[in-house]
Amino acid sequence: MDRRKGGPRIYILYDPSHHGLVPTMDIVFFHGLQPLSYTNAYRSTWSSKIPHGNNRGTGKVLWPRDWLHESFPRARILSASYDSRAVGGRRTLDDIAGNLVRELVEKARVGQRMGNAAGRRTTTVLVGHSLGGLVIKKICLIAIGRTEEEVAYANLVRSI
Repeated sequence: MDRRKGGPRIYILYDPSHHGLVPTMDIVFFHGLQPLSYTNAYRSTWSSKIPHGNNRGTGKVLWPRDWLHESFPRARILSASYDSRAVGGRRTLDDIAGNLVRELVEKARVGQRMGNAAGRRTTTVLVGHSLGGLVIKKICLIAIGRTEEEVAYANLVRSI
């Protein structure tokens, strides 16, 4: 896994297993192109200000974490972080997707069996904004190309 600056990271925003529930779905968010800095894009892209009230003292809500789990209580909700700078970015789409697919499959275990009923794979939903949509497409193409050699990549593809 590439942990250098610009290396991908998958952040778990909500995990139903922390609430005694077995995950049956993975929902992964991919942010879009950023003007200069992408450091907090995995959060800021999906955050909104709350006009009245306050959420955890910030006045902002990270809606996938704070609201989405109410409709999908057994969904594990994740967000990807990767170098998406429009100016000064040093990663190609192939680099970004290649590193992220490894993170998704090998570290976050997206689309794998999670101890749910009958050992079924989780369902996977990939949500992209802007560049995130292109990253998702490339991740799928890379995973499809690896399905013959590695079962975990085949499971990812089948779960989408």
